[in-house]
Amino acid sequence: ESHGFCQLLSREMVASLGSLLHQLAGPGGSVLEVGAGNGRLAHFLNRDGGPVAGRVIATDALAGRGFIGSFGDASVIAQPQQLSHDEAVATHAPTVRVLVPY
Repeated sequence: ESHGFCQLLSREMVASLGSLLHQLAGPGGSVLEVGAGNGRLAHFLNRDGGPVAGRVIATDALAGRGFIGSFGDASVIAQPQQLSHDEAVATHAPTVRVLVPY
């Protein structure tokens, strides 16, 4: 039996998480999302995450298909790098690592 999941990301949640990540990473610090799935959260953090925008790197060991579409945009807008946790940390040496359980 297969069960799906639902991920609801509001602008307020993304902005609040972006502010928290900025506090943790500091100015110029990088944020690594491990297990990013299709990269949707990283995409919205990079676009709408306030001071952390543009500094979130999405990785997933099983990355395959990126997140497609964003409020009517039909282009592929997020494609996580296919890296294991250890590979991602070694490659990017992030200031902050994020794993968001769904």
